[in-house]
Amino acid sequence: MARMKIFNTLEEEAFESPPVFNSAERKRFFSLPLLLKDSMVTLRTPTNQVCFLLTAGYFKARRKLQA
Repeated sequence: MARMKIFNTLEEEAFESPPVFNSAERKRFFSLPLLLKDSMVTLRTPTNQVCFLLTAGYFKARRKLQA
């Protein structure tokens, strides 16, 4: 079965590439609300905390997180 073509080449590249943030956007997207900060501090290792912060910021930037 053929795959459905949804995006053109430029749209597909934009969808697949990570977002690029300026200084103000980094502050906005990677500052966590209290509820998420409480969840982050329960993680055991600093590596897990950083991964949690980056994931939350990415989803917030891509409008997948309503926090």
